[in-house]
Amino acid sequence: MKRYNKQAFLGIILIMFAGSLAAQSKISSLPAGVQQCVGKNDQPTSELAVQKIGDQWWRASYMSGHESYTEACNINGEGIAISLPVRETTIDPGAENRLIQTYGPSIYDITEMKGVGNSDEYIVRVLENGQMKTVRVIASDVNSH
Repeated sequence: MKRYNKQAFLGIILIMFAGSLAAQSKISSLPAGVQQCVGKNDQPTSELAVQKIGDQWWRASYMSGHESYTEACNINGEGIAISLPVRETTIDPGAENRLIQTYGPSIYDITEMKGVGNSDEYIVRVLENGQMKTVRVIASDVNSH
């Protein structure tokens, strides 16, 4: 393997490790029951976002490998998986994966629609810090990668 390939490979490994450490440090700051619940089935590897949604409930979104997960967990360690992103229309699985890779586990929903000049577009709504943000993505930009 050439030297720059080894360096790039090691750089990617370090980035993944740092993301995993950041996710674990966020988990350790949560109440004990919520810690038990978050990632019970799939350990967060990166992009962990946690938001308190009630007196006893927390919402956790994270990536584990290439999969996006969202859970609601309470202080007793009980939780429910939330099926996100919502698909408002039929979405090409490859395009959905690329959108998840781009916007992470914060995607709330994806809708395919016709845009200006009859072009195909995806409307992606992202939930960050309790606020909904809408992003318009040209389908050919997502499908060509």
